[in-house]
Amino acid sequence: MIFKEIDCDILDNDIIKKDTCIIYDLGKDIDIDIIRFNDKNVVVSIAKDDEKFVVCDKTLFKFYEEYTEVQLYATKELRFIKFENLSHELDIKIFKRKINLIIMPIHNSGLGDRIIAILNAIYLARHTNLKFGFLWSELKVDDFIDIVKKEDLFEKEFLFNHCYDEKEFKWSWSNLSLPRLTLKEYEKKENFTQTFGYFMGHGFLNVANLPDNYLTEYKILFYELPFKKELKSLMQDMNEKAKKLGDFVVIHIRSGDIVYGKRMWLAHENFILFKAMPTEIALELIILNFDKKVFLAYEDEEQALNLKTYIKEKYNKEIYLIRTFIDAKLDKFKQTFSELIFMSNAKEIYSGGSGFSRLASAIGSTKYPTHYNTIFKQEKIFDIINKNFATIKIHYLQNVYSTIVLYIFARKLNKDEKAIQELLLRGLDFDKHPFLLCLVIDSCLKVYDFEKASFYLKQIKLDIFKKYYFMLNYDIFLKYCETRFVNALKTTIQKPINNDLCKTFFCIYGMSVVIVKNHLSYKFGKILIENSHSFISCLKIPYLLFATAINHKNLDYLDASIPLKYYSDYQEALKIQKYFTYKLGSAWIKAYKNKWRLSLLKFIFKDIKGLKKRYKKN
Repeated sequence: MIFKEIDCDILDNDIIKKDTCIIYDLGKDIDIDIIRFNDKNVVVSIAKDDEKFVVCDKTLFKFYEEYTEVQLYATKELRFIKFENLSHELDIKIFKRKINLIIMPIHNSGLGDRIIAILNAIYLARHTNLKFGFLWSELKVDDFIDIVKKEDLFEKEFLFNHCYDEKEFKWSWSNLSLPRLTLKEYEKKENFTQTFGYFMGHGFLNVANLPDNYLTEYKILFYELPFKKELKSLMQDMNEKAKKLGDFVVIHIRSGDIVYGKRMWLAHENFILFKAMPTEIALELIILNFDKKVFLAYEDEEQALNLKTYIKEKYNKEIYLIRTFIDAKLDKFKQTFSELIFMSNAKEIYSGGSGFSRLASAIGSTKYPTHYNTIFKQEKIFDIINKNFATIKIHYLQNVYSTIVLYIFARKLNKDEKAIQELLLRGLDFDKHPFLLCLVIDSCLKVYDFEKASFYLKQIKLDIFKKYYFMLNYDIFLKYCETRFVNALKTTIQKPINNDLCKTFFCIYGMSVVIVKNHLSYKFGKILIENSHSFISCLKIPYLLFATAINHKNLDYLDASIPLKYYSDYQEALKIQKYFTYKLGSAWIKAYKNKWRLSLLKFIFKDIKGLKKRYKKN
């Protein structure tokens, strides 16, 4: 079950034994949570009286190795529980929760986001009658995120009381947001977003009437967490080292999986875009803080060392790296934990939107970190990255990331396509990254430069192009190109559009319906139907069929080497091929090919009637 046994009361009951069943009488109507018993084949029914029993649906059953549960979770009031199909004596327990939960679910994210969510949940639990709980799992993302086992982080008693079984909970990012309520309103069952209470995310709290200084409590809550003794020792050591240095500021240069991992293509999304920090912005922040002692927290050591060297050589200023104050013999997680504690002693932390810097700031200066987009306006961010681009020697993927950020701000600022293409091509000089190629193709399509778009399309594999281009969410083809391409298919324009770009977009956006409607079978069927209502229109049919056949030969609308099944609207195209219009046209073509065998007469006097009869029947 979702709850721990310590969260529940085990209910007393009177047992009524009958020949074929056992009935439990709870004495009064109760909204129970769990019925547990040691049999997998028992039929369970519930009722408010001892006559009108309703069999529990199988969807309520959950089977474990040692027992079976009917999980009602207080959704029904009942008094009687009947057990049938008994094969042996049952060991039955009826559970009713004593508390409701505020749960921090598993995050596919790093230490900062997880601990913030835990502190959020503890804060709400302290100020309501809810119980705090959390889920935990190990996580390793490339070489950048390395989350240890919960047993290596917290003491056993804390885990026993507050860590829940992740297999019992189903959650998604969409249900992590709390409704905006006052603290007392969270206690009311009618406001619950889950059967047990609430899930809690890692954003800072959005609670009605929340005190402005609520983060001051987070520092206390953090140091009350029962971390393992060796981590407590590290906390003390890093705090002592940091305090000896006096006042200082920290610039947290997040990169990691966003820059080097598989999430690079997500960089155009704002929530990812602002988690990392471009090197050029870090450089500008260092220069702005020359009057202070500056420490760098980072994930890319080469980037940090080159920034330090550049500042020393050009400005004769010294900046410091936090990692030089951390024991290099520690494992990766302990080094990260030590860096967090050191950062928390900073007078101010500059960052993107990383959870790591938000946590360090909350448990240190008890305020939000300073996001670089609150210091610089959009135009300034664009100018800084553009001006400082490639000034520091960094990994080529850092340059790709900076180019993507620059592109986003260029779009926000409505820069012209020529300027946008220039900055993208500058980024491509460092790496032919597929996302950059997609952005270039996208920009070319906006100004109908199909030749240039085709040139860059040849530099990227089709399946990779589809994956990255879909992420742009611009519907460029539908918005800018559909009219031109589709008209070329629908009309008799004798202009070949059989190129790689067209094929690619047809496959991605689904053009099989258009293609099928351009089959001669469909065209002929349509002509026959539309011109069969009067004698005069019937006279036009031979001429229309002849003209359509001639034009069809001259219209090169798509290379037939791409089978229809590869198009996204393939199923819709199959339906059209079963239409009466299509079948009628096919029958005409078949008859025409055998015209010297009187097949045309057979088509007119027999085949049409047969088709009509079959379609009316169906």
